[in-house]
Amino acid sequence: MRVNSPARATYRLTFGLVTMIALNATLSARPVGAVEVTEIQSDYGPVAWLVEDHRLPIIDFQIAFRRGWWSEPTEEEGIATLTANLMLAGAGKRDETAFIDALDEISASLDAYAGANSIGIDLRTLAEHQEQAFALLRDAIHTPRFDKAPLERIRQSLISARRQNRVQPRQRATHLLYETIYPNHPAGRNRLGTETSLAKLSRDHVKAFHKKVIARENVVVVAVGAITPEALAKQMNALFETMAATYQIDEVDAPQCKAPKEKRVVEHLDVPQSEIRFALKAPPADSPDFFAAHLLNHILGGSTFGSRLFLAVREERGLAYATGSALRKTKNTACFIGHAGVATADTSEALGLIGDVLETLGREGPNAQDLDLAKRYVKSAFHVSLDSNADIAHRLTALRLNEREKDYIVKRDDLLDAVTLDDIRRVAKTYLQTDPVFSIVGDPKGFQAQP
Repeated sequence: MRVNSPARATYRLTFGLVTMIALNATLSARPVGAVEVTEIQSDYGPVAWLVEDHRLPIIDFQIAFRRGWWSEPTEEEGIATLTANLMLAGAGKRDETAFIDALDEISASLDAYAGANSIGIDLRTLAEHQEQAFALLRDAIHTPRFDKAPLERIRQSLISARRQNRVQPRQRATHLLYETIYPNHPAGRNRLGTETSLAKLSRDHVKAFHKKVIARENVVVVAVGAITPEALAKQMNALFETMAATYQIDEVDAPQCKAPKEKRVVEHLDVPQSEIRFALKAPPADSPDFFAAHLLNHILGGSTFGSRLFLAVREERGLAYATGSALRKTKNTACFIGHAGVATADTSEALGLIGDVLETLGREGPNAQDLDLAKRYVKSAFHVSLDSNADIAHRLTALRLNEREKDYIVKRDDLLDAVTLDDIRRVAKTYLQTDPVFSIVGDPKGFQAQP
């Protein structure tokens, strides 16, 4: 097993023909209008989105269950991540080594993850081995072994990662911000859990959580590549025939981006620079203003070298190597999240510059050239992101989890083009002209925490 991150486990073997993978990226690149999605109905309820493409004999199949680490009981923090990792550490009659060998024999890969509101497994296989590959997938979903040895190894890996989080300035600053803007909500917790909660988790806890979150209800299924509708329906029926119909654990509502009374939260860490994070409320994904906010974020801090934050904090003052922002979103909540890393002595100046950028962009709004360049970049970047079947599958899975329509990929350019200068200026004025919440991790002796 190779663990890419403590929240993601991968059993991945290299395909026999390296050139086939190289060709995948080349042949899969296509205009968004060529991504034609067909809905495939199983006999047991779930519907898959299929993009059939036989140019290469590869299938990318992804399944996601709509419960993740937000649904963890407080006393079992980290159980979702631990469960996802263990689902691939032996299943059915095969222990961990035998399971890896079985994937190796057919040059297939499985990748499991635990997200905030979903747990999923991604399968990649050659079309000629789809029967064996889907059988292994079914074992991983229905009959994971949760053996003691991999459980202990993965537990210790998560505990080690959690300890590292506490002393890594970037990680700590981000977590401190989330704790501040998402109080009393799982989004304010660390997805890895705590050392205390991880130490207490047993095989029985993992088995119980797995039973609660694996169900046909609102499951997301996406397939891209060399599989026919008939073959996909067959595999779905085999997968869902014995699966529970409904979840046994409640879904957690998305958090709202809170604005606490204390606008700057400082945590001491003995490091030579300060890590700065900030947050502002933004329009959620189901808002008519979402696409204006998406373009506004690009102008604020989404582009690498031309954003307002980059120009003010790095280009003009040379205070940070990297600074920028992102739009952290779910269906019904969103925040602008920004970052910068500066020398301790420059912290106060950097905070002032960030505040000035937000106030000026909120008051004046972008200009016509800003909006035009943002539209061109955001549309092009999205097209480039669809350069392989796996990337298309990941994108479609995310769209389904966010309850977008299947033609969203085709319509997205038009939705961006429909944003007017008045729209983006109105959104900038509404959302950027409020006081941001800052989290700062570093040595407070070197800067003034409060203005």
